[in-house]
Amino acid sequence: MTEVLALAAYLVLPLIGIGIWRLEAVRRLDLPARIAVALAAGTLITGAAMTLMSIVHVGWSRTALALVLGAIAAVGA
Repeated sequence: MTEVLALAAYLVLPLIGIGIWRLEAVRRLDLPARIAVALAAGTLITGAAMTLMSIVHVGWSRTALALVLGAIAAVGA
């Protein structure tokens, strides 16, 4: 079950970074390239969110990360 959750987490990363598609340089790319850019952006956003949560002494949990990253994805989309 843990492996399924890990795979789902990797599949969600492009959704977190989908706001990057608004840039003209990304918009001109093919779909696989746009997905790769969104994956990279989602990974960076997730790392930054986890770092900021550590700085303000908020513990990581699946619920806290899902709320923070879900809000970021909603604003980006």
